[in-house]
Amino acid sequence: MNYFLLCRFSIHDAAVVGPRLIHTITIDDKVCGVALLNNELFVLRHRSDNQIAVYSTINFTLLRHLSVNSRYGLNYIAACPQKRCLYVLNSTEYGVHRLGLDGSECKWPLTTDRPVSLSVT
Repeated sequence: MNYFLLCRFSIHDAAVVGPRLIHTITIDDKVCGVALLNNELFVLRHRSDNQIAVYSTINFTLLRHLSVNSRYGLNYIAACPQKRCLYVLNSTEYGVHRLGLDGSECKWPLTTDRPVSLSVT
């Protein structure tokens, strides 16, 4: 049994006060990454199906699961509020999966060396 802790940092007078535990979610799988988009918390888990658990950021209830069209190698997740989508890095198959909030999915192959991280700017 794994625990995923949600913390919030407080900023007071331009100084970081420190993290404060706001909720704990029990998860049976290894957590590979997290992303926030549209008041939802997306938790990328190490498993072969239903890899992304989606939680409400209001009350932290499980809303649904998302599956990525890949069985292994999903390492990182990032959210893009402008495009309203998630990006998931697949380091085993050398690609990036784009998941739209409308349920669409596409994969972009990578031809360079093995990717090690993912970010959206």
